[in-house]
This record gives sequence, structure tokens and C-alpha cells, in this order.
Amino acid sequence: DGSAKAVKALGAVFGTNYVHGNIGSTIYIASGNTVDWTFGAANITFSYAVELRDTGEYGFLLPEDQIVPTGKETLAGELALLQYIEGKVYV
Repeated sequence: DGSAKAVKALGAVFGTNYVHGNIGSTIYIASGNTVDWTFGAANITFSYAVELRDTGEYGFLLPEDQIVPTGKETLAGELALLQYIEGKVYV
């Protein structure tokens, strides 16, 4: 699926390990998250949430030397995801 392709593309940039799956099993249980709303209320078929590379050490305050690498691998993942979606929409 799209998230698997995104995770593969993310990891290919710097070898960072990412996981994909539903929010409750990959991160934590959270009701009313963005994916719930976009999929349920806004009827957006391809709804995803992305977490960045930290594994719990820094939280949302990544060290400066990780900002650019995070952006590069996130861009690679988003491009892979968009290609997946494009293939599903424009067939």
C-alpha cells in the first residue's frame, strides 16, 4: 500500500527505520486524530499521518543537525506516496 512505499522511500535516503500502519498500533491510541477526521468527516480516501524520525529521545525538538536529513527523507516518502495515490486515481 501507499504507506509501505513511503516507508521504503524514507529508509532509502539515510537508512532510518520507519514503521507504517494504523496510528493506534504504530504510535499510540489517539481518538479524534487528523486521519479520523479527514477520512470520516471530509471523505478523503487517502488519509495519512506522518511522524518524524525521533525515537523518543528528543520529541518534537529535533537537534539542528537532524532537521535537513529529516526533510530530505520526508520529501522522498511523500513523493513515493503521491506516486502511489496518482496510480490509484489516474488509471
